[in-house]
Amino acid sequence: MKLHITIALALLSTACTSQSKESIPVQKTVDAIESPMDSFRKLAEKSNPDVEQYNLVFETEKTELGRDVLLIKMNLNGGSFYVSPKDSGGSKGKFKVELYDNNAMVLDSNVTETPRYVESDEMVTWVTDDVSYRYFLLPTNDKDFEVKGLVSFTIEPTCTFEKIEFTISRKSGQYSVIKNM
Repeated sequence: MKLHITIALALLSTACTSQSKESIPVQKTVDAIESPMDSFRKLAEKSNPDVEQYNLVFETEKTELGRDVLLIKMNLNGGSFYVSPKDSGGSKGKFKVELYDNNAMVLDSNVTETPRYVESDEMVTWVTDDVSYRYFLLPTNDKDFEVKGLVSFTIEPTCTFEKIEFTISRKSGQYSVIKNM
């Protein structure tokens, strides 16, 4: 039995050493993959930190069908940018509008962004130009009211989390909105 094992090992070792030892060159290539940080850096290079980064304007308007709308205009300056509320990823600090708890009104969750999806990469939908957001106002009764709300977002490239409060009022069926200071 020992003899059979010794012969098998001898044959195996000669078979392994008699094979050609030609090396096959392996060419390794790495494709450049753009990450969210790469797109962030490109946008940040265009910014100017010496100017006010944005101006937020609140208005109310009526649609052609007579529906009342909260209109929020986000005007960007100096190359600033932020994450769209329409971003489908889990980005933190995206543009968000909410009303504080109240019994008088809610905002329709289907926001209209104009222009829609200004600039996008595969991971984050960055807004780099002026955009308007429209939210339908959905009152729960016919009474006059005042309701407070909050717009929050992270403005880039300074990475500051912004909170702007506002108040929507309805008096005698007419809506108005003011930015709280």
